[in-house]
Amino acid sequence: MRLLLIIIIFLFNLAVLSFSQNLSNPIFPAKPTLPDYLGFTIGLGQNFQSGKMYVECPGCIFEDGVKFGYTIGAFYDSFINEYLTYGVDLNLTNFGIKTSYIENELIDVVSPEISYRESVNIPFRHIADVDISTINLIPYIKLIPWNFLFFKVGFGFNFVASSNLRHDKELLKSEVVLSNGTITKVRLADTKGNLANIQDGEFKDLEKFFFTINPSIGFNIPFDSKRNVVFSPWLMYSFPLADISNNGEAFKINQWRMFFSLSFKL
Repeated sequence: MRLLLIIIIFLFNLAVLSFSQNLSNPIFPAKPTLPDYLGFTIGLGQNFQSGKMYVECPGCIFEDGVKFGYTIGAFYDSFINEYLTYGVDLNLTNFGIKTSYIENELIDVVSPEISYRESVNIPFRHIADVDISTINLIPYIKLIPWNFLFFKVGFGFNFVASSNLRHDKELLKSEVVLSNGTITKVRLADTKGNLANIQDGEFKDLEKFFFTINPSIGFNIPFDSKRNVVFSPWLMYSFPLADISNNGEAFKINQWRMFFSLSFKL
């Protein structure tokens, strides 16, 4: 809360500074008022995991998860001077990841033809599919050294709106050869196929609120000479400042997005 208060005070002071620069007096006449912009944005990119994620299955550890991600939202942007703006993004973001690994398990296999039992190493693939939707509030400062180029940095307040964790176990062999030379078919118990669901439901150990730092670089392409409408492609990277779940080891979800924005002069 202290950090949120500092950011609010900082943005308020910037707004006051912006307003005061346009006040007319006998010594300094008023400068033309710089416009504010309201815009809409869509971003496509990738989410990727750092650290280790644990699930309800004992001993199951997932690493290096990746998944396609998207962001949609709106923003407000206001000039402090011709080189600097401040504003806020309000977005809906998908933070999902998908990861898998293969392990061998020692399983008792029974050959019904000869009533023979033997323990055999059988490969299984464990698959974790995480789906997380967040609402993001990102106050930011944007530097515009030239009309066509900008650098932007924001501080993200991320609220988890929904989450789901699905853990599946896939049998990778349909038959095995026993030590006596017998070929025996194998299958998962209590299922018709070779895929069994272990866990499917809300990600219970997920942090409901987390912070990110979001640096960006982009370009401004005005549609007319008066800059009434501006198209902006820009690239953003999101650094999480804390683990996204306590059920893991340094478990974070990073992301990059290629954004496309349209902003309209108010």
